Amino acid sequence: WQRFLCDDVFARMIFNNVRSLVKQTGGSKFLTEFGTCSQDGKNDSSTIECDTMLDYLDEYMDSWTFWGDNFYYSDGHIREDMVNGFARTYPRAIQGYPTQIKFNRHTAVFTMQYIADPRILEPTEIFIPLQHYPQGFVVKISPGLKWNFNKVNRILSIIYSSNSDQSENGYVVITKA
Repeated sequence: WQRFLCDDVFARMIFNNVRSLVKQTGGSKFLTEFGTCSQDGKNDSSTIECDTMLDYLDEYMDSWTFWGDNFYYSDGHIREDMVNGFARTYPRAIQGYPTQIKFNRHTAVFTMQYIADPRILEPTEIFIPLQHYPQGFVVKISPGLKWNFNKVNRILSIIYSSNSDQSENGYVVITKA
C-alpha cells in the first residue's frame, strides 16, 4: 500500500501540481538532482523508484538530468548495468508538438504521438541507444512520414512529407528487431 500511495497517488499529485504551476506562470520544467535511486537492473526498491520517476517524466514529457556518481566503479570502469538503465530512446527534436512519449526499458518499446507541423522544416530526431537494440530495430510510422537512420550518431530522422498545409497527427513506434 505504501508503494501505491507514494507512486500512484502522491507522485501523480506532485506532477499535476507542477504542470498547473507552469501553466499559471508560463515557465518551464526541468527536473534536476534526483540521484539517490539506482538503475542497476536489480528489482529492488531503488530500481523501482527510478523506473517510476522516469516513467512519470515520459508521461508528463518533462526534461530531466540525473545527479550522481554511481556510473563508474571505483577503478574508473563504466558500470554498464547503470548506464543501460538510464540509456533511453527519446526525441531530441520534434517536427511539431508532442502529445505522448513513452519508453519501456524492459521491452525497449518506444512510442510517440505528435501533431506534425508542415511549417517546421527540420525533422524529428530520435536518439536510439545501442544498448537496447543490439540486433537492430523496427520502425513503424504514420502515413505521410519518411525516415532514415544515421548509424554514427544513432539518430533516427523523421520528416513530415505531406504536401498539405494542415497539421496532422503522427505516430512513431520503435521495437527490437
